[in-house]
Amino acid sequence: MPLHHLLYISHADHLLSPYQVGEMLEPFRRRNRALGITGVLFYSAGHFVQLLEGEADEVHNLFGTIRRDDRHEDVRQLLSFPVGQRLFDDWSMALLNVDCRTTLEETCLVQLVREAEAAEVTRAHTAMSWRLLVQFRDLLRSPNTPSALA
Repeated sequence: MPLHHLLYISHADHLLSPYQVGEMLEPFRRRNRALGITGVLFYSAGHFVQLLEGEADEVHNLFGTIRRDDRHEDVRQLLSFPVGQRLFDDWSMALLNVDCRTTLEETCLVQLVREAEAAEVTRAHTAMSWRLLVQFRDLLRSPNTPSALA
């Protein structure tokens, strides 16, 4: 079955500390490994942005579960399309907690959130989102990656 990417944004029902974000991640990782899902979760100031990648049916079923999770609201799908390969094949769920970082990562996520909140997702937005995801993947693979990334 072909691989699929789905990117969504949501707002946490309350602000989370870096510890709380990290603590909720392990059950997600176990579930994703069991489903063959990989991806990355970004968190900053109450916003989640997550990329799910895997078989299309599994990705869409998981997204349905995520939409019903009452820990966040205003869940909006930004992108959904078939792909030839995974971006985050090394991680059942990588985490970038931007509240633990500054500079490029925060700026890029803020830009992604602003673009996502615009009324219409355009082709330019899709290309920009893809570039940001590749940037984050490369950052995660860097040997100099700090502990705020997992």
